[in-house]
Amino acid sequence: MSISSLSSLTAALTSSITPAAGSTVKNSTAANSAASAAPTASGSGVTNYDFTNITPAQLDSDTQKLVQSGQLTLGQAALLQISSEPLGLVGPQGQFVPFTAAQKATLDNTPINALQMVQNQVSELQQTGETNDPGSNYKEWTGILSTLQSLQGTPESVNTVA
Repeated sequence: MSISSLSSLTAALTSSITPAAGSTVKNSTAANSAASAAPTASGSGVTNYDFTNITPAQLDSDTQKLVQSGQLTLGQAALLQISSEPLGLVGPQGQFVPFTAAQKATLDNTPINALQMVQNQVSELQQTGETNDPGSNYKEWTGILSTLQSLQGTPESVNTVA
């Protein structure tokens, strides 16, 4: 299964979620943190990983690269993707209402602090005593955290033309 098809699968699986009408359906208990831009680039043509200031679209792209290089598993990539932005809204009768293309585009391009989001998820699992529960994905979350922390600030790409 490709990472890009996980959004469709996640939306289908969450169609029965029915919180209060008009509220946003979140993908994770981890809070999304606001940020303001994209990966850092120095004047040297080097772009560094910056998971503290990344759009969900960039995170999806970087996650795919990390899966391809073996630094993340497909399961870890799925957790990151479904946790990085809301899935949709709750309609007046409590039904799931997916975002429009324009709403999705806005969300995909609104920076988040993915590193803090993952740290929050790990902390929440520790505080609730779920670290030994296989269903909590604690091992996967700590693996994601370790990977993101080790890559933070390191070169993501080098533009040899610059």
